[in-house]
Amino acid sequence: SKRPTEDGIRQTVSVEGGSYGTAALAYGLVQKQGALETSLNITKLHTEGYSAASSGTEADGADLTRLSFGARYQASDRVAVGGNLFVQRVVQDYDGFDPVTFLPADAANVQTRREAGARVFAEVTAGNTQHVFDVTAFDVWRDYDDLFGGSSYAGKRLGLSWQATTDLGDALTLVYGADTMREDATYTNLPGGSTDTRTSGVYAQ
Repeated sequence: SKRPTEDGIRQTVSVEGGSYGTAALAYGLVQKQGALETSLNITKLHTEGYSAASSGTEADGADLTRLSFGARYQASDRVAVGGNLFVQRVVQDYDGFDPVTFLPADAANVQTRREAGARVFAEVTAGNTQHVFDVTAFDVWRDYDDLFGGSSYAGKRLGLSWQATTDLGDALTLVYGADTMREDATYTNLPGGSTDTRTSGVYAQ
């Protein structure tokens, strides 16, 4: 949802339909009261889908439900803080492969995916420089049910970042910062069952 520009509550509802039995319903609410802004969004989508296999006849459908929330507070003319949160669940059918030709073929495969993410941020203005500090987290869980049996995957990501933008003149702006991110994954078919990695960096442009 777009950020509100004046005090009050604004609500939106949208209904969409399309081919392959696709329908979507969305509700959004944004509110501004002085220095506080909040938003809420709910989305529901359903599709009967189609077969990805060229000779397939079995439609591969999907259902999605998503809920998100956001808040931002202007603490002063130089400092703003806030956060965002979302959760999502998807259940979808997908085609498999012929065990002999390895070509796409109809199969009663189902994936169930659950996701959750969050962000906490602070925006600080100091002189001619704007700073943005971020802490983000993202979790995903996937369960697979196919002809080869069941399997599961779980991943976690945690990130920290800082970005600064400095105006050096009418035609020159410097953007610089640093970030670090750690990712952990657990997968049934992964050798050892789990792995993790960390990526860090600095930049300027």
